[in-house]
Amino acid sequence: ILISMITVTTYIYIGKMSTIEKGASSHSAYVPDLSGCVAVGKTKVDANRLITNAIQLHVEGLREDGAVVPPPSSTAASVDATTS
Repeated sequence: ILISMITVTTYIYIGKMSTIEKGASSHSAYVPDLSGCVAVGKTKVDANRLITNAIQLHVEGLREDGAVVPPPSSTAASVDATTS
């Protein structure tokens, strides 16, 4: 998907969807179902690895604090938004 010159890639991790966006000099990743769970890497591979670790740490932290881990609620879809 090309949106305003940002390439967006979506992955699913243990029921948690993460989105990786390509910026000018890095790739950023976030998890819609886990507020504040983000990562930034130089490459898409780096961002993917870092967000995987961030998800694990985020969920562990929620559990240690006795907080509820939100169930997966985000979904992803591929759309063709070709314009003429």
